[in-house]
Amino acid sequence: MFNCYNYGAVLQAYATYKFIKNLGYENVELINYENEYESKMKKTLPFIFSGNLKEIIKKFIQFIFLGKNRHLKNGFKHFCNSLIKSNKKYKNIEELSKSNYDILVSGSDQIWNPVIFNTLDTSYLLDFSDKAKKISISSSAGSYKFTGNDRKNIVRCLNKYNAISVREESLKEQLQSEIKNEIFVSTDPTLLLSHEEWINDLKSSNRYNEQNSKYILMYIVDANLNTYSEELEILKKRLNLPIWLITPYKFKMKYIDRNIVSATPNDFISLFDNAEFVITNSYHGVIFSTNFKKKFIALENHKNPVRTKDYLNKIQISEKIIKNKKDAEAVNLEKNNFEYYEKLKKMVDDTKKWIGDSFSEQ
Repeated sequence: MFNCYNYGAVLQAYATYKFIKNLGYENVELINYENEYESKMKKTLPFIFSGNLKEIIKKFIQFIFLGKNRHLKNGFKHFCNSLIKSNKKYKNIEELSKSNYDILVSGSDQIWNPVIFNTLDTSYLLDFSDKAKKISISSSAGSYKFTGNDRKNIVRCLNKYNAISVREESLKEQLQSEIKNEIFVSTDPTLLLSHEEWINDLKSSNRYNEQNSKYILMYIVDANLNTYSEELEILKKRLNLPIWLITPYKFKMKYIDRNIVSATPNDFISLFDNAEFVITNSYHGVIFSTNFKKKFIALENHKNPVRTKDYLNKIQISEKIIKNKKDAEAVNLEKNNFEYYEKLKKMVDDTKKWIGDSFSEQ
């Protein structure tokens, strides 16, 4: 899932593509498939007028009055076309069944989460081919729990894979008992590229910080900023720095000093690289903070907390998650201890080896 307006999705797709090319495979393509529901989301009017009245009003304000999609499109417009080789667009599983590849890879991001696509889309489970070798690289279902037909379908499809890795331990625990191959728990693909590789590949001209100002970078997904207002007030006072928010909106919320609107994926990398401190409720916000060795706080993501908790538990810094005002007052903001990085490096090295072995095994 790469042709979308989501930093994590686009950057993990880029990292996966780049890593496979680095393995020595010259002819690598991202299959340009767009799920019908995903496609609707890009067509603003049909998407707005779906759902109940409350949802319609909310989406009308976001997309029409505040210009959410317009600003996101500006930021992502040229990224995929300039950096990733894709092919013709596929609209459904029947069209995909006519494709012809030697190896098929699914992953990463939440491609197996039915909530994202309004259904379990088995195209992302490579259900359109029985000829190609099938590999899953860090695929995720977010916090979704599989039951009924969804469970039957994902088990059926995964038992046709040659090698399976998932991003969360919790997903392995859900599925392993019914899957014949051992499921490997891998790192997020954005970690397959080092800090230096990200900067060399994507760092922009620093257009948002020509004066080299010090700032706190804030990146929030799937939440109203007011949800975190108490924590934000405390953290800003303790850190004593301006807060810059990556957002698709131009109006400024309380405690925010600067909105970064229409940021490209390149800008996203630069903003993380130059930040003094990061506040985020985003899984990928946490991933880039650790990869770039930034001081950070992970606000609890109330809608989808599992991914971040799994990751921070693995590298043994779960104390970075704050759930409330009390946590914000107590957390150590000055500690600059990167002992976790050795654990992270081993996880990344293990994932790189697993991917290499999976491609080379007959």
